[in-house]
Amino acid sequence: MERLAKFQALPLSDRLLLAQVMFALALARLAVALLPFRLIGMWASRRPTVVASQQARSVAIERVRWAVAVCARRAPFRAKCFEQGLATQGLLRHRGVAATLHFGAAREWENLIAHVWITADDEAVIGCAIKHRFFEFVRFPRPAKQGAMP
Repeated sequence: MERLAKFQALPLSDRLLLAQVMFALALARLAVALLPFRLIGMWASRRPTVVASQQARSVAIERVRWAVAVCARRAPFRAKCFEQGLATQGLLRHRGVAATLHFGAAREWENLIAHVWITADDEAVIGCAIKHRFFEFVRFPRPAKQGAMP
């Protein structure tokens, strides 16, 4: 009940954003569970069709970062770094912010573990606090090859 009261006390814009993020996390969860990595990579390689101003970009990053963190903790399904990364990247793209999804792996004892983090240009968005532990082996969208024609 306390969570519901806190949610209802939020401004309408925050409640709508949280609902949108929860839906995006659910879609990301379905994608991770059902789609081949190749298709997820194609989706994650899309770029925004419009570009946000610098001020709108900063606001979008801050608000999406907050909402994804809130929703991921409370989601009734798995919403770990991969799902959070896909949702964050898609939500930022929708707001005109080009974001890069980084996929890395590391060896931890006898296990191979993976991690996803998001950056927008050189700005850390989510998951970046531990990225130094991982070898990045792919990013979406992939960087343009040097010397290649646009």
